[in-house]
Amino acid sequence: MKTKTQNKSTVRGFWRLIAVIAACWLLSPHMGAQVTVGGSTSPQDFSLLEIVTAYTDGVKADGGSSNGGLRLPRLTTAQRDAVQASFGSETTGKAKGLTIYNISNDCVETWNGAKWISICADASPICVPITDVTIGGTTTYTTGSTINLTANVAPAGATSASYQWNKDGTPIPGATGATYNKASCTSADAGSYTVTVSNSCTSPAITSTATSVTVTDACAGKAISTSGGNLTQSINLGSAITGVTFTTGTGGANITVTGLPTGVTASGNGTNAVLVSGTPTVANAYSITATTDAGCTDGSKTLALTVTDACAGKAISTSGGSLTQSINLGSAITGVTFTTGTGGANITITGLPTGVTASGNGTNTVLVSGTPTVANAYSITVTTDAGCTDGSKTLALTVTDPCAGKAISTSGGSLTQSINLGSAITGVTFTTGTGGANITITGLPTGVTASGNGTNTVLVSGTPTVANAYSITVTTDAGCTDGSKTLALTVSSVPAFSPVYNVNPGTTTLNVDGAFIQGTTDNKDRGTTVNHSSMSAGVFRYTGGSGQNFSTITTTANGVTVTVSSATGKLANGAGELAINVSGKPTIAGKAFDIPVTVLGRQLYVRVHVGCGAYISSTRTVPSTNGDPAWLQFQCFNLGVTNKSLNPLTPSTSLYGSYYQWGRSTAGWISDSGVSSNTAWGNGTMDVNPPRGTDDPCPTGWKVPSVQQLINLWNGNLEGGLFDEISSNNKVTWLSGAGGALIGKNLFLPATGFFDKNENIIDFQGEEARYHSSNITTVIWASPYILRFYNHPSDGASAWAEQGQKPSALYIRCVAN
Repeated sequence: MKTKTQNKSTVRGFWRLIAVIAACWLLSPHMGAQVTVGGSTSPQDFSLLEIVTAYTDGVKADGGSSNGGLRLPRLTTAQRDAVQASFGSETTGKAKGLTIYNISNDCVETWNGAKWISICADASPICVPITDVTIGGTTTYTTGSTINLTANVAPAGATSASYQWNKDGTPIPGATGATYNKASCTSADAGSYTVTVSNSCTSPAITSTATSVTVTDACAGKAISTSGGNLTQSINLGSAITGVTFTTGTGGANITVTGLPTGVTASGNGTNAVLVSGTPTVANAYSITATTDAGCTDGSKTLALTVTDACAGKAISTSGGSLTQSINLGSAITGVTFTTGTGGANITITGLPTGVTASGNGTNTVLVSGTPTVANAYSITVTTDAGCTDGSKTLALTVTDPCAGKAISTSGGSLTQSINLGSAITGVTFTTGTGGANITITGLPTGVTASGNGTNTVLVSGTPTVANAYSITVTTDAGCTDGSKTLALTVSSVPAFSPVYNVNPGTTTLNVDGAFIQGTTDNKDRGTTVNHSSMSAGVFRYTGGSGQNFSTITTTANGVTVTVSSATGKLANGAGELAINVSGKPTIAGKAFDIPVTVLGRQLYVRVHVGCGAYISSTRTVPSTNGDPAWLQFQCFNLGVTNKSLNPLTPSTSLYGSYYQWGRSTAGWISDSGVSSNTAWGNGTMDVNPPRGTDDPCPTGWKVPSVQQLINLWNGNLEGGLFDEISSNNKVTWLSGAGGALIGKNLFLPATGFFDKNENIIDFQGEEARYHSSNITTVIWASPYILRFYNHPSDGASAWAEQGQKPSALYIRCVAN
């Protein structure tokens, strides 16, 4: 007996056979008629192929073959699926009806174009349990895109399943398909996704492993922020915009800037920080776009820039004269017309010189014309807007005065002068402005020069040599104001002076002795370093005077001032005298010097003697402004005189002083024996000017004179020689009373006499004088040289140098050392 299971198996076998037969028939390309296999009978009308077996349902079949059956291809589910994968485009075409025996589930399965149909268990499709499910598809998305996830069920032949998609463990409403699709996703769709599947033969339901879905913000980092200038700007052409910096987050999309006007740049364009800056060159309205992603919030920004040409209509054009003109004063300029476009800014003109006008000033057409009245360089400014191209123009006008710099000015002397022949004119300096015309001087008298003639500064000076009336013409341009001047000079003949040295009042002989400057009581011995009162020094005599005015002349030299004056302030008509006075503090000690004085054009001299002294030579050095070497300075008093308030030129017994033995430094008689050295008062030689000896009794700066100096003193003032009698023709005068010799005008040697030891008296005082020298003969002490002169009533006057006598003591007059 067959079991129920066996019966079911028999049924399954039948259907399998039918499916196989049908498949073979359908798939056979050569099947064209009904066929019977295993028997001789024809197949039924409904059958194209019949396989006859020995038994059918346990009954022996007529004509059937031996026991056996038809065996279908045996494939596992995996192999079946591999065959299915080869269907290609015939999945729903010729592949329909393919039948196999699935050894994985022991069922005959037929492909119906969409799925495998199992011929098992009462001809119902076989239920294949689900063993696994996985999620396929992309797991990373950006916002706005579509999420696509697929549930992959295993095995491939599992019976149709039901699906439930879950997010973060929560079922997604309506998500019950084999795929999950979510369009226009947002960041909220990111999460953990699973799918739960089941079918009729799968229990419990199977849930996939979670799949993490990431949703990235597509606009992240694409938002643009700004800093700096506003996004709405209005500027004038030529002005720079206020720079705007566009920025995105680091790592965000880079910025692209478009729509930039010429002159404006986007520094860093294509990076995440872009600076838009610059100066537009064309007036317009600009929309400058900065973009990362126009679809994102703040992914695009616009800089609205309006560039206005503030200079529109302000350009100035010209016609007529040039913008650079040079004219002479008094000439008209060449008129210049300045024009702007109609409706443009009106023209304003400034800087006009006097005499030049701007007709229409303040309109769009202005004419500048006229005649300047002042020479200068002018900058006439024509403006609509100085900041605009051609919005300002300048008319450079140079007005030259052809007489500029040609006017002559003067300084110094007058342009009308009257002088005496031989006198210098008072110099006149003629000057023009620097760069002006040079000065030309003509008509100069002989002796007068024009220093710098032909330049812009000329000095006319000098001493005319011919008496006449002169018109000296000074010119730059005679046609110009002050371009010509005249120096009217009258030169008159002058008196003649004779001699050129001052003479004493009432005499006509040449007086080279001049003035005597005597020291006051505090320094009479030397006669210098102290001030002296003014004293008469004589006169200058002249002939040929014409009554002309004479102003006092003052001249200073070596500390001494000489004044020459006229008592009436005028010269006499014919012959006359000019008085000379001398004062001051001499700076040259022991000298006789000459002070030059120019009187009416003549070079005259005044000789000044300092202190007491006399010439030691009959030869004069004339003139001598630095001191005459022929002059020898003596102390004004004999050695030993204490009252120096006395007049050293007036005879007095108080002027005798003290007597000395030769070679001793102490006054008076010392002993009968003399000194043992011949160099006590000198160097023992017969030199004219030996040095001062160690025992010299004279004060510092002075010394005992040498015998040669005493001889020269007498020779220089006596015409006849050393032993000639004193006469009125000599320069030595005997003064009576206390007695003594006045040598020249400035040295008085009293008749001191001498001390006679034998008689123990001072003998011959008032009649005779004996003065020591610093020299002795080779015979020590016995023969000192002395100067001796006398005026005895019985013998007359005489003088000589002789050897002294031992018993005597004599007087000393010191000389400058």
